[in-house]
Amino acid sequence: MAKAAFEDRKNVSHQVLGTDGEFQAYFQFYNDLFQRNNGFHLNMDVSPAQLPITNDCIVRAIDVIKSSAPTRRKQVEAQLNQDLSISKNGGRALEMAIQAMLMIDPAAKSWHSADFTLGQYRPSSWLPDESLLQFVERLFPISLTGTQHAAQAAVQYRALRACKLEKHLGARFRLTNNLAEHLLFDEHRNCLYIFHHVAYLKAQLGRFEGRANALDINLIESLKE
Repeated sequence: MAKAAFEDRKNVSHQVLGTDGEFQAYFQFYNDLFQRNNGFHLNMDVSPAQLPITNDCIVRAIDVIKSSAPTRRKQVEAQLNQDLSISKNGGRALEMAIQAMLMIDPAAKSWHSADFTLGQYRPSSWLPDESLLQFVERLFPISLTGTQHAAQAAVQYRALRACKLEKHLGARFRLTNNLAEHLLFDEHRNCLYIFHHVAYLKAQLGRFEGRANALDINLIESLKE
């Protein structure tokens, strides 16, 4: 599968990140999405319903998602399936677009065994009768106030440092592309998951720079930016 071309990158950058830039780690992940989802179609004679997802499909899916956060997944998928540019690939395009936009895996449950857990975390997938808003709120149930206090304490006291964890606990670190896995600790492997797309996070913060009460903006409002 060919990597995203310059114009494709530019379109995605504006759609997802609100700016131009190299974003090397992000687009490596973006290209990996295409290879993982389309690789099994290469050199195969497949029906039109199974044709590989294109960058145009993802951009179209992002447009639909931005206007349908309160809508149930099966309805969003049906809308994409009716779009000629998506054909019958609405489900795959939808999942790839969610990963590209929000850096969360809407099919995480399908990649793990039924009994897989990391502490209290259990991989979860976006359900057919669930809206994107409901899915995101289920993935990140911590209150805004609690999250702010924890972040402020960590910055003020420098309580969480990789070098300290490595030196005193012998902890290892595993990079993840899934925000839902950030700072999860695998006690069996003594491994801490780290979301490593710093440029992606900075770009998202930059979209709301200067706005009053930016942390109070909900998912529906943020997708309209």
